[in-house]
Amino acid sequence: ARTYLTFGLHSLPRFADGRFDFSSATVAPVLNVLVRRGDAVLLMKRSAAVGTYPGVWHTVAGYLDEPWKTNEEKALQEIEEETGISRRSAFVRRVGTPLTLRDARLRKIWLLHTVLVDVPADARVELDWEHTEFRWVLPRDIEAFHTVPGLVHAVRRLAPHRP
Repeated sequence: ARTYLTFGLHSLPRFADGRFDFSSATVAPVLNVLVRRGDAVLLMKRSAAVGTYPGVWHTVAGYLDEPWKTNEEKALQEIEEETGISRRSAFVRRVGTPLTLRDARLRKIWLLHTVLVDVPADARVELDWEHTEFRWVLPRDIEAFHTVPGLVHAVRRLAPHRP
């Protein structure tokens, strides 16, 4: 599935590599990747160096700033960048239905695209600068963490149980 962005891309600034810069946009398409190992999913605590939600627990995530890539391609890329888990060892299990989330505090509308990816039981996580710690948790236990808005709902919709 490709993410087609039709809301004024031409007016957005771009990075030198051609990606669109949504950091100041009021509407931003983002990808949340639920990485699953067995029955557990990966939660990571966002570092102080990230632009949004520092110190809050989240999944692998990123802007959908390369509309020429599929959500599946972008998910595997983000997993490799943020966790060090090779995209070759990851398997895209499911692509969720997009959600719209409004964050009044940030004055941002997130166009949330979700992807469920399974990784092997021996997958080792090596965090990049975006996160300070991680936990493998059962989906039902995510509510015990201070997470980004909408994460619990997105997880329930995408991975309510093992296939």
